[in-house]
Amino acid sequence: PKQEAQNSKDNPDNLEADRVQEIAKELDEKLNRIENVFPYIVFGLIGLAIGLWLVKQLRRTKQKDVLLTLSEEEKKLLAEELKHIRRKKLSAQQEIIETYNVVMSVLEKVQLGREEGVPARVHAGHIKKRLPKMGESLVKTTECFDAALYGDERIEDAQLTQFRKSTKSIFKQFDIAA
Repeated sequence: PKQEAQNSKDNPDNLEADRVQEIAKELDEKLNRIENVFPYIVFGLIGLAIGLWLVKQLRRTKQKDVLLTLSEEEKKLLAEELKHIRRKKLSAQQEIIETYNVVMSVLEKVQLGREEGVPARVHAGHIKKRLPKMGESLVKTTECFDAALYGDERIEDAQLTQFRKSTKSIFKQFDIAA
């Protein structure tokens, strides 16, 4: 009997079975730990997603609050610049280009400036998504600007009238006398 007990301990099959049981026990303990922690991980990820969403919403709200604010001094200077452009008696193309540059200056001042390398039409589309009312006027303004800058044809009176109407609408959003 003593020899049988000795043989059973030294028997490779028994050693493997013991080892398999130990591994199974360790694995079971680890799985239990994971099961206990899993809900916390899920809730943590959900909390992180909600937190990121809230930060994004707060930034948007904050930007919308700040967006259309210019100092009285800036408004006055921009209005003077527009009057100066009108007094110059420029060609339609030149008036459009110079006025468009003032529009871009205003947008830059309110942190809506066009990033380098971004086409004017793409920039106008981005503004339209964020500020639909002003964005529509900016899209029309940009179309006229593109025609004035890149077009081979003369700017028609109707185009210039549309451009003036659109820029007036944009400047009105900033309380700039145009």
